[in-house]
This record gives sequence, structure tokens and C-alpha cells, in this order.
Amino acid sequence: MAESDVHLNDIGTIFRVTAVEDDNVVDLSDQTELLIIFQKPDGIIVSKTAALTGDGSDGQFEYISVDGDINQLGGWKIQGKITLPTWVGRTSTGQFEVTENL
Repeated sequence: MAESDVHLNDIGTIFRVTAVEDDNVVDLSDQTELLIIFQKPDGIIVSKTAALTGDGSDGQFEYISVDGDINQLGGWKIQGKITLPTWVGRTSTGQFEVTENL
């Protein structure tokens, strides 16, 4: 989920997700690909390459927004996708709201 309120055209917003399966954090230390998938209010789906926040043992990974990413007002959805040598899975889906600037 986003680190704070998200506003239209924000740059540098951290979107962090945690991989959990059966109430246990998934160790991502040997991951081969991490993506964070966004669904915009108009339904368009965009995948962004993510990075571990540490050594992977905490199951957390993140994407930091760049210019042009946060380009629609309204309700967004977010989900992580993890590829490990013997498993591919997704995190639960979260939601956040993008609001207007003054």
C-alpha cells in the first residue's frame, strides 16, 4: 500500500506490499522477479518492476512512483506478483485513492 496520501501526479510515492501465504510471511530472498500491478480507475492495468526492501526475509517489496505514473483521480487497486524458482504467486489486493491537488 502507499506510504501516505496519494495525490495526482505525485512523484516518489512508495508503494509497498508484503507477501503472505497461510498467515506466514513469504521469504523472498531467492526471488527472480517482483512486480507491483496497478489497476487505474479506468480499468487499465500497469505492471511495474519492484525491489526488495531488505534481504527478502520480511516478505516486503516496493515500487517508487515516477513522473507519469499517478495520472488518474479516483480509486486504484494494487497487487504484488512474486516469482520464485519453484512458485509464482500474488499478494492480496489493496486499494488506495488518488486525490486532487489545490
